[in-house]
Amino acid sequence: MTPRAGSAEPMPEALRLALDQESRRGLQIAAIARLIALAAVDLWLILVYPERWSLFYHAIIILFGLAAAAQVVLARQAASARLVPVLIVLDGFLLALLLIAPNPLVEAAVPPALALRYDNFVFFFIFLGSAALSTSPVLVLLYGAASATGWLLGIAWLAMLPETSTEYSDIYREATTARGLVAAFLDPGHIHLASEIKQAFVLGVVTLLLAAAAARARRVVRRQVLAERARTNLARHLPQTMVDALAGRDEPLGAVRRQTVAVLFADLKGFTAMCEDARPESVIAWLRAFLGRMERVVFAHGGTLDKFLGDGLMATFGTPEPAGDDAARALACARAMLAEADRLNAERRRRGEPALDLAIGLHVGPVVMGDVGSERRLEFAVLGDTVNVASRLEHLCRALAARLVVSADLVERLGDGSGPSLHGLEPQDAVAIPGRSAPVRVFALKDDVPVS
Repeated sequence: MTPRAGSAEPMPEALRLALDQESRRGLQIAAIARLIALAAVDLWLILVYPERWSLFYHAIIILFGLAAAAQVVLARQAASARLVPVLIVLDGFLLALLLIAPNPLVEAAVPPALALRYDNFVFFFIFLGSAALSTSPVLVLLYGAASATGWLLGIAWLAMLPETSTEYSDIYREATTARGLVAAFLDPGHIHLASEIKQAFVLGVVTLLLAAAAARARRVVRRQVLAERARTNLARHLPQTMVDALAGRDEPLGAVRRQTVAVLFADLKGFTAMCEDARPESVIAWLRAFLGRMERVVFAHGGTLDKFLGDGLMATFGTPEPAGDDAARALACARAMLAEADRLNAERRRRGEPALDLAIGLHVGPVVMGDVGSERRLEFAVLGDTVNVASRLEHLCRALAARLVVSADLVERLGDGSGPSLHGLEPQDAVAIPGRSAPVRVFALKDDVPVS
């Protein structure tokens, strides 16, 4: 019933699909953010550099805008989304190539290394930041690695050109004065390799940080989803106060164990016959209202709603943790359920509808508790002879013309037998229970006896 949010359990298929869908949405958001950033850069370029040679960079911006638009389209479908990493790797290499390549629209003959003086490296971080919006650490790493690799390969190509000098060139080593060193450094054909490698290194570090942030964000989302699912599952069975107390545990309902528990079975007598003539919509609507009220009564008495059983339910008292008054709360809950059923029947009579009788069986004893099921569906179950006896006592209501049948074992746990809790309960002859060798002593609240 309750997944352990803090454990290393396999990711549920539904959660995996949801995360994949969100990743694709993240890719679309990243691409849209890139389009906005490219538009802003293009506007800045128009305002600051209106010259003809800037058309080359406008063309680059349009090229990357088309790639971002293609990413938006591909990310919509799971199958097509697999091509997005390829686009991202190409983006990194292509951006490095275009930032380093000489501008063909510049008519003056300038050294190719001069392109490095314009600090175009900062544009890598715009693309890297948009990749991080995908919340995919793999995509962030791919883009960072492709960008840094493309940049270093471009620098290596520039350094090998005959008109290029570096701090390892003869002209740099032969400069013996400060003026000579500055002149060599300011040469438009000079590349300071250490500085360019440092930029690539910083890009790599930022890439690792963003990838770690994306991975952590996914882990946090996964933990939150599993924790919320655990709380939702608990809320189906337990009062909210107990949910708040138990939700933080790795095993909210505890390990498999044997424990003494009071078990309540409730069922509507005559409901099946009513369904034959009534409209399906009205049947379901009334049943939802009835079970909702019964659920609130169970929770109000600190019970655990084990399951709905068609037109009835099973509840336990003493789960997940036993208390000294489990039997008393179970009996008080049964009386409150009968009183609530009387109020519902009064409403039905005013509408001209037939009344429905509620039958309840109560027993207390040892049960086996724990999670049962498969990897796909796991539920917390209460099993054993005590559950079987409680169910049989509920069925016994028909034979005894009773609304409530309680085992003597539960009555004995109430103390000296005095007080309002036993009002109207009369001892009956011991009854035989299938599967039990000894008969069971019971008490019954007859149909014509008021609840209180």
